[in-house]
Amino acid sequence: MLRLVILCLTLFILNLMFGSTSLSVNELIQSPVLWQLRLPTALVCFLSGAVLAQSGFVTQSLFKNSLATPYTLGIASFASLGTIIGMTLGLEWGAVSLLSLVFSLGSVFVLLLAFRIFRYDSLRLLLLGVALSLFSSSLISILQVTTSKMDLALFLTWVMGSVSTVGYDSVFVLLISFIFLMFVSFYYIRPLLLLTVEGDDSYTRGFDPVRVRAIFLFVVSICVGLLVSKLGPIGFVGLIIPHMTMRLVPFRGFSIIMGNLLLGGSFILLADLLNRSFLSEFGLPVGVLITVLGAPTFAVLLWKKSI
Repeated sequence: MLRLVILCLTLFILNLMFGSTSLSVNELIQSPVLWQLRLPTALVCFLSGAVLAQSGFVTQSLFKNSLATPYTLGIASFASLGTIIGMTLGLEWGAVSLLSLVFSLGSVFVLLLAFRIFRYDSLRLLLLGVALSLFSSSLISILQVTTSKMDLALFLTWVMGSVSTVGYDSVFVLLISFIFLMFVSFYYIRPLLLLTVEGDDSYTRGFDPVRVRAIFLFVVSICVGLLVSKLGPIGFVGLIIPHMTMRLVPFRGFSIIMGNLLLGGSFILLADLLNRSFLSEFGLPVGVLITVLGAPTFAVLLWKKSI
C-alpha cells in the first residue's frame, strides 16, 4: 500500500511540475499556470480515476462478473446520452449535468426492474446493459449527425474524454462524488465483499443482497452521471484497475478500496502527464491515451489469466 501512495504522490507532483510549458520552480509557484490549470487538472485526474476505479470494483462485485462496469451496464452511455441531449438543446451546464444524472438513474431503474420482475441473473443483466449501451450510442450518433446547434469541436473533445478544459467547479463536483462513493463503500464494505465471493447466497449473512445492490447502483449512477457530464465517457479505468488492485493488495475492505483509489488516480495522472508532456501539439483528449494504454493492459491481464 505504501508503494501505491508513493506512486500516486509522485505522479501528482510531476503533473504539477511538467507540461507543455517549461517553467522553473520559482516561476511555477508564482504562475497562474500552476494554480489555475495544472492543480485543478491534477485534482480532477486523481478524483476521476478514483471514482471510476471504485465504481468498476463495485459493479464487478455486485454482479460477480469481471466485465461489469458502469460502461458495460449502460449507465455511462445513458449519462452520455443525457449530456448530448442537453448540449443539443443549448442548456446551461448545470442543467446538462442534471439531465445526465436523470438518464443514468433511468438506466439503473431499467436494470433493477429487469432484475426484480424478470429475475434476470447477473449475466443476463450484463447483456441487457450492453444492449442499453449500444442503443444509447446509436441515439448519440443520430443526434450528432442531425443537429445543427451542437458545437462539433466541443462534442468531439467531450466524447473522447478530456480533462484539459476543467476548472475548480469540476473539482468540486468530482470531490462530492468521491466522498459520496467512498462513504457508501466503507459503510457497506462487508456486504460488498461477501457479494464478491458469494453473490445472492449472501442472504444468510444478515443482509439483503437485492437492497445492497440497489443502493450501490444508485450511488454509482449518480457519481458516474456527474463525472460523464463534466469530463465525457472515459473508459477502461473501471474495467482494468480493480483487477490490478486485486493482484497488488490483500483482499481486505480497507486495502481494496484504498488500492482502487490510488491506482485509479495514478493511472489517469500518468496518462495526462504523458499526453501533456509528449503529445500536447496534437491536442488529443486524455481519454484517447487512456484507451491506448488500457487496451494492451487488459490484454496482458487476460493473457496472465488474472481475469
